[in-house]
Amino acid sequence: MHAAKIEITKRFTDRLIQEIYPRWMLRNGDKRCPAKLGELIVLLDNEGNDDPWGKEYAMTCGETGIKIRSAGPDGTFETADDIVSPRPQKP
Repeated sequence: MHAAKIEITKRFTDRLIQEIYPRWMLRNGDKRCPAKLGELIVLLDNEGNDDPWGKEYAMTCGETGIKIRSAGPDGTFETADDIVSPRPQKP
């Protein structure tokens, strides 16, 4: 069950970055980043904005782009089990 939740979270955050964020950009061409994650979530057709552990996803947006983060199984952000999309590329 734990591994399934991690996989669901990875797929969801990837979808936000790869599919939903570009769709948002088409609708908001003059903006670089949404003011809040809810602007992306609303485009998901009622999938919700909580991860499988019941915590809200977090969004950061800056010079390097947008990131979506789940606090992961421990429910605490900025720990080793966080799930972030996009994930760093392996060398």
